[in-house]
Amino acid sequence: MLGPPGPDPSQQHGVLGGRQDDHEGGRDHHRPVVADQPVIVVATRRHGCWFIQPVGNDEPVATIPESTKTSLRQRLSARARDRWPQLSEVQVRYRAGYAYIDAALPNGETLKLCRLRYAGYANQWGFAIYRASHDDYEDSYLPTGTMGGTAEDALDTACGLYLNDPTAWT
Repeated sequence: MLGPPGPDPSQQHGVLGGRQDDHEGGRDHHRPVVADQPVIVVATRRHGCWFIQPVGNDEPVATIPESTKTSLRQRLSARARDRWPQLSEVQVRYRAGYAYIDAALPNGETLKLCRLRYAGYANQWGFAIYRASHDDYEDSYLPTGTMGGTAEDALDTACGLYLNDPTAWT
């Protein structure tokens, strides 16, 4: 059970809204779903609704080719030189199909900025912002309204936030 007992289960609203009751007389004709393998999920409650999200190896993560890693480093470094002179360096670390972007400041401090998810193309990446308050990364939207885009867009978004420069989003 995810929370305290609620109203009659045949009248409850699901995660996506809408009724789960039978429209042919109110009897519940739903069949249980049985997974072939156990599934680990995270349940979170937002705005009064429970959201269930699978966790783990449910999606394969593409391996980032060496040529793409080199290209990514060069593109981010060039963008930082052109747009973010207050950075002394952009650092990139890799794990599985992710590139973690950090910024080195002249005083020696390092700021975690964002995580890029490789989707098979050197010019399109999934974007997750680093949340210092939680010490994690959360999938996020770019100012373009999409959850993915160029590495340069991701760098500008994260630097605009962490270097307090909202002109990065215009």
